Amino acid sequence: MDYDIAIIGAGPAGLSFACSLRDSGLNIAVIEKQPRDQLANPAIDGRDIALTHLSRKILQQQGIWQRIPEEQVSPLERAEVVDGDSPHTLNFTTPHVDDEALGFLVANHQIRQAIYEEFAHLPHITLIDNCEVSHVHTSETAGYLDLADGRSLKVDLIVAADTRFSASRRQMGISSDAHDFGRSAILCRMQHERDHQHT
Repeated sequence: MDYDIAIIGAGPAGLSFACSLRDSGLNIAVIEKQPRDQLANPAIDGRDIALTHLSRKILQQQGIWQRIPEEQVSPLERAEVVDGDSPHTLNFTTPHVDDEALGFLVANHQIRQAIYEEFAHLPHITLIDNCEVSHVHTSETAGYLDLADGRSLKVDLIVAADTRFSASRRQMGISSDAHDFGRSAILCRMQHERDHQHT
């Protein structure tokens, strides 16, 4: 089976890239190990994403931002960076020109759901869900993907969007540089006793 582009991974990066190609006329396949009902209704994972103005603009251009309920978007008006018990903080405030927010805080599952909703209506794109890529290799003229269900794809371009630990990237011999800072993060939602003032 031949495609112009194969995107491995239907997370926000893979699906938003597919959405950006909506008017290209290219024949595109997106391969994802999760079933499509999980993509359509992603589980709440406790993560919120701080989106920049550029990220919002890109999502708006793709019709994705409009699918996120307005009440689910929290504008960030101020940021404080603290370091342990130090009394000093690094402060960022909104520019006073138009009182625009610094950025926008949105739950990760809301972003994923909105991207999938937009993606699901795109022509020229095939979602091969509930299927893993078992092997990837390239030649001077094409890329080849062997799927766990026995199918094989020949494509002009392979896009590895299967997480930062991408097995596809490793199979194609593309190196990466990662740094472990030896830190752990606690993800939670909490109700404030006092107004957080969008900080």
